[in-house]
Amino acid sequence: MNNLEKLKELEYIKTPNSNLEQYFTQPEVALKFLSKFDLKDKVIADLGCGNGILGLIALLVGAKKVYFFDIDKDALTIAERNYNKLNSNSELGNALFSNKDISLIKKSEFLDIDVCVLNPPFGTTDVNKKLDVVFLKKAIKLSNKFISMHKTASKSFIEQTIQDEGFQIIYNEDFLFSIPKTYSHHTQGVVDVEVTLFIAEKQ
Repeated sequence: MNNLEKLKELEYIKTPNSNLEQYFTQPEVALKFLSKFDLKDKVIADLGCGNGILGLIALLVGAKKVYFFDIDKDALTIAERNYNKLNSNSELGNALFSNKDISLIKKSEFLDIDVCVLNPPFGTTDVNKKLDVVFLKKAIKLSNKFISMHKTASKSFIEQTIQDEGFQIIYNEDFLFSIPKTYSHHTQGVVDVEVTLFIAEKQ
């Protein structure tokens, strides 16, 4: 079974929380973009991990350890179950699961992090205004490299924020992120949202 087939068997969050903007990252998208970065033998932080797909891919492609962080305890439990399922058929690196608000993560407690991976809340609702920037700045504080996805509508602002924090964008690509009808306020079946993936490193 190849990695994509394994990822398609992952457990999803059954009752996603709209206030947390929980959306499942499609395996094809996550695998495509994480493969652009050499994660072999790296220590990874998956910020707002959800069901764990980004961190799990990092392990599948050779990361030696992943810290999975999520404020939602139920999501973290699913991520851990997914890890255990994958690890039963593959020799994955280590995984540590932390039920924590990402704003409370201190670099002094995680000095070994090499790369942060994240698909943060887009931060476009009144409840989560600019929450994606909070995630982005935490990734910048925790590591010298990161991979992150943001709405293309905020691309210029995100680019400026990255540069202001002393990081250099080494790769970016626009793509369509498909979001199925997930919450009661959704009126359409599937919506394709324009998203930009950024890979950046400290200058």
